[in-house]
Order: sequence, then structure tokens, then C-alpha cells
Amino acid sequence: MKFEITQKKEYNPEFVEKTKRSKLQHIRGEDKVIKTEDLWN
Repeated sequence: MKFEITQKKEYNPEFVEKTKRSKLQHIRGEDKVIKTEDLWN
């Protein structure tokens, strides 16, 4: 089995933007928290 190792470690720009928006929503309190026990009720 042959593996290719690269030095380039860039993330998909769309993914980075999505995670930044998600973090801002969390900071602003715009996210929802669901308790585990509520998943089955």
C-alpha cells in the first residue's frame, strides 16, 4: 500500500467560514442546546 504525504495543510474555505459562523452564533447565544434525555421524548 502506497501513501502520499503532503506538506500542504489548507482547509476548505467554505468549511472554515461555516465553523466561524457557528462559533459566533454560539457566542451570541443563538444556538440551541438539547439535553440527551430529551432526544427520546
